[in-house]
Amino acid sequence: PFELQNNDYAAHLQTLDNGAASVLHGRISPGKIFTGTFNKRDHYPSKPASGIDAGIEFTGRPESFKFNYQYVPGEENKNANGDDLEFGDAAEVYMLLEVRDGNSIKRLATGWFQTQAATNSLTEIEIDLKYGPYENSFPDYLFPENGEFISKDSAEFVLPTHLIFMATSSLA
Repeated sequence: PFELQNNDYAAHLQTLDNGAASVLHGRISPGKIFTGTFNKRDHYPSKPASGIDAGIEFTGRPESFKFNYQYVPGEENKNANGDDLEFGDAAEVYMLLEVRDGNSIKRLATGWFQTQAATNSLTEIEIDLKYGPYENSFPDYLFPENGEFISKDSAEFVLPTHLIFMATSSLA
């Protein structure tokens, strides 16, 4: 944690270049923080997201979420292998609300923020949550893997069972 002032802390996420010798773990490692657990036994170095069991139990119905951030994009943007990417570096934060029942997982709400703009100081932002199915304004990777949403009618009153929050220093 990074102390802002008297017992007020923040996470400092940083993308690292592990050097050309880091074949097993990938050359580029974005800093990430998320709700959930990380299981080393299920982690494979060639698949950085393996081992992540995202989400915590949650039953609230927030309309939005608010946070402070400061961002300095990398001068170059590279993929995990260290190859240049055609798009600039970007930070990303998202919150997902899900309804889980046994093996069934349905998306209830989505809130998403992405930026390539540098900030000189902490900046407060509030992100609205979109309940129910949504149009293609979100990137493909934010759509549920199984494509299942809570119906628009049910989304007006259903309570979630889980919350996923993820912040990353880079989309590398």
